[in-house]
Amino acid sequence: MLSDRHTLSCALLCAVMLTPRSPPQPMSRDIDMGQHDVGPQDKMQCATSGLACFTNVLCCCGPACFGCQQVDVNSEVVMLLFGKYYTTLRSPGMYCINKAGMTIKVMSTKRQNMNVGPQKVADKNGNPIMVSGVVAWRVLNAKRAALDVENFNTYVSIQAHTILKQVVSRYPYEASDGQASLKTETAEIGAEMKSLLQVKANVAGVMIESFDLSDLSYAPEIAQMMLVRQQAKAMVDARSTIVQGAVGIVTSAISGLKEHGIEMDSAEQARLTTSLLTVICGESGATPTINVGQ
Repeated sequence: MLSDRHTLSCALLCAVMLTPRSPPQPMSRDIDMGQHDVGPQDKMQCATSGLACFTNVLCCCGPACFGCQQVDVNSEVVMLLFGKYYTTLRSPGMYCINKAGMTIKVMSTKRQNMNVGPQKVADKNGNPIMVSGVVAWRVLNAKRAALDVENFNTYVSIQAHTILKQVVSRYPYEASDGQASLKTETAEIGAEMKSLLQVKANVAGVMIESFDLSDLSYAPEIAQMMLVRQQAKAMVDARSTIVQGAVGIVTSAISGLKEHGIEMDSAEQARLTTSLLTVICGESGATPTINVGQ
């Protein structure tokens, strides 16, 4: 709230400016320079005291200079006096203030969500991908949000888009050699984006609570080609797993036969290995054949 000195000075200034002043009246003289004739209207004079003028000004200008300002829950009011920062009202309630020369900015401190993207970004391998994210944030310092940036919502949005592009471009879309990728390291990538965005948002008095990836896919121009690649890679990985399992089965079978006293020469082991691999690795059902010759 404003001080009593500021309130009194504003009221006195209004009293001085609005006090009525009567223009000077010319004196009437008769033609023969005789005795002056005084009319009855000249005998009535209105003597207005300074206290009466001050009271009238307060009654007329008081409602225009004084007022009430409500502060809601999860909001703050930043007040400027003649363009200079004066104070910030943080506690909820009703405040009686002098609005003369006062600029009031109401700032919400509620938690907010912001969608970032979708936007096209090249990953570490140069593949174009479509990525988007969600930022959870809130105003922590109302003075900075109101005075240090032009528009804190636009500022946070632009910085979030920039951080998203920078971080995503450092990782490949996917990796099979254990390397960190966008599909496997979402938690670490989100923590990194949150930390970088917080550094940028400090100047606006904004606290970043989370920054997570919400959508991740290949760009439309390469999506079909990448789908074929993924299918081929999945097929190769599946075949490799099947072959490794088949080799283990054949080895266990030969070792088990030896343990039970069944000895086989190298030619018989080769035929057994071929037959088992054909049955295990073949896509269609195997047809058994019996060799009746020598």
